[in-house]
Amino acid sequence: MSETLPTIASTLADLLGGRRTATDVTEQVLQRIRDTEPVHHAYVHVDADGARAQAHDVDERRRRRLPAGPLDGIPIGVKDLIQTSGMPTTAGAPYALDDGSGPDRAGSVRRLRMAGAVLVGKHETNRFGWGICPPPTRNALDPAWFPGGSTAGGGVSVALGSSLAALGTDAGGSLRIPAALNGVVGFKAGRGAIPTTGVIPGSTSVSDLGVITRTCDDARILLDVLSATGTRDGAESSGPRPPRRVGVIRRYWSGSEEDVERVATSSLAELERAGAEIVELEIAELDLVSPAFLTIIGHETWIAHEGLYRTDPSLYPPRGVQRLEAGAAITAAELAEAHELREVVRGALERQFDEKGVDFFAGPTAPVLTKPLAELDLDRDLAPFGAFTEVANLLGLPAVSVPVGHDPSGRSVGFQLIGRAGSDRLLLRTGQVLQDARSAF
Repeated sequence: MSETLPTIASTLADLLGGRRTATDVTEQVLQRIRDTEPVHHAYVHVDADGARAQAHDVDERRRRRLPAGPLDGIPIGVKDLIQTSGMPTTAGAPYALDDGSGPDRAGSVRRLRMAGAVLVGKHETNRFGWGICPPPTRNALDPAWFPGGSTAGGGVSVALGSSLAALGTDAGGSLRIPAALNGVVGFKAGRGAIPTTGVIPGSTSVSDLGVITRTCDDARILLDVLSATGTRDGAESSGPRPPRRVGVIRRYWSGSEEDVERVATSSLAELERAGAEIVELEIAELDLVSPAFLTIIGHETWIAHEGLYRTDPSLYPPRGVQRLEAGAAITAAELAEAHELREVVRGALERQFDEKGVDFFAGPTAPVLTKPLAELDLDRDLAPFGAFTEVANLLGLPAVSVPVGHDPSGRSVGFQLIGRAGSDRLLLRTGQVLQDARSAF
C-alpha cells in the first residue's frame, strides 16, 4: 500500500515545481481521512479548518515568493501524547489533559510548525502510551488485524494516506511495531536527537521521539527538521548509503515465526547483495535487556503518573492500576541493579561495535506477525511484539523498522536496523537501500 502513495520527497518536489498547491495536498489528505476514519479510526481529533488555514498560508507565501520552509505544505499528524497548540491532548484518556489553549509545549511540534508543516490532527494512541489499553484503531491492511501500539493511529494513518507522516513517541517499540504491522517505516531517534519536551505525562529515560513515514528518505527529511543536535554523520549525510558491516545475533531472533524468519533471512541476503558484510555475533548479555528495561520503565512510569493517579484514579483501568502498583513497589536496590544491568548490556554492545567493526545490528522488528483482534489476549500476546525493540530504548540507540515483505495472507513484516549512538542519518540512508531492494516484495 505505502509504495503507491505520495511521499514527502515527491510531494515537496511537486510543491516546489508548482505542479501542486499546499491546499490541493491538504484537501486530498482530508478527503482520505473522511474515507477511512469510519473503519480505521486513526485520529482522535482532526483540525480540518486549522489545516486549511495553514495550507492557505503556505500557498500565500509561495505566491508572494517568500522563503519556503523545508516542510512547507506537508500534512502531518501528531500522536495524542504530544501537546499541540490549538488541539486537545487526551493521551488516550476519556477527557483532555491539555486543552491546547496555550503555546506549543513540545519542542518537536514547534520545529514542525517553523518548517511549514500542516498539522492536520492528533493520532490515536493507547492510553498513556501503554499497550495494555488498546485504542479503537484498526490495521491499515485489514481492519480485523491488530494494528500495533502505542503509536497505532500514526502507523495506520501513514499507511492509509490520511497523513504523509506521523510524529510519535517510542518507549519500547511504540513507533517501530505499528510501522512493521502496517507496512511502513518507523524510526526511533537516538537519545537526545529530538527534544522530548511537551509529552504527557512526561518522557522517561527509555522513551524517545521519532516518526512514521513511507520511506526512510522521508524520515531523514523530518529528522533534519526535528533534530536538536544538527547533522552528526558528517559529510555522508545525504543519499542512500550502501551498508558495510551488519551484525546478526541469530540466537536472539531465530525463534521468530516461520514467515518472519523467512522474510528476515531474505532481507539479510538483500543487504549482502547491496555490499554489506554479514557478521555473526553472540551477545549473551542481551538476555539482561528485558529485566532491566521492565524495572526501569516500571519505576519511571510510577514517578510520572503518581500525581495524576492520586488526583483521578478513574483514569486508570485495572491493568493500568496493576502496572502502577508494580512500579511503586520497586525498591531502590532493584532499581540500582537494573541500571547496573543496563550498563553491562551497553558495554557488551559497544565492544561488538568496536571489535567487530559493526555499523548496525539487524533482524526482525518483531518475532511475531499481527493477529486477528478477536483472538488477541492482552495478557499473553502483547509482550512478544516488543521482544526485539526494547534494547534500543534501554540504551538510547537509533533504530528503524523497514517494511520488507508479507506472509501469504498479506500480513506485513518489518526488518529492524539498530545503530551506534549518533548514527541516526547513516542508519536511515542504509535503511533506504534495503527498502529500495525489497520494494517489489
